Amino acid sequence: MARKGGYQIVDFKGLQLSAAETTIPGIYETIEGNYNKELLASGLNFSGTVLPDVPIAATISGNITFVAYNQTVTITSSDVVTASAGE
Repeated sequence: MARKGGYQIVDFKGLQLSAAETTIPGIYETIEGNYNKELLASGLNFSGTVLPDVPIAATISGNITFVAYNQTVTITSSDVVTASAGE
């Protein structure tokens, strides 16, 4: 029986995320095509400081959403990323 291992790193490139739209080319496909591996968000920046890498549980339902550092991040199929506080 073959075993799967490892994780998929999702690089947000240190770009500051907010309610304003930020485009990160290829980010939707990185998550959507992750071969069912665990996801690790790297380079998240919500307040002007790049935060430590963090495991995420993404939900794909048209858009991709996940919560990290008390921010809900949404990624559209056209690679547009937004973040909002809460949850």
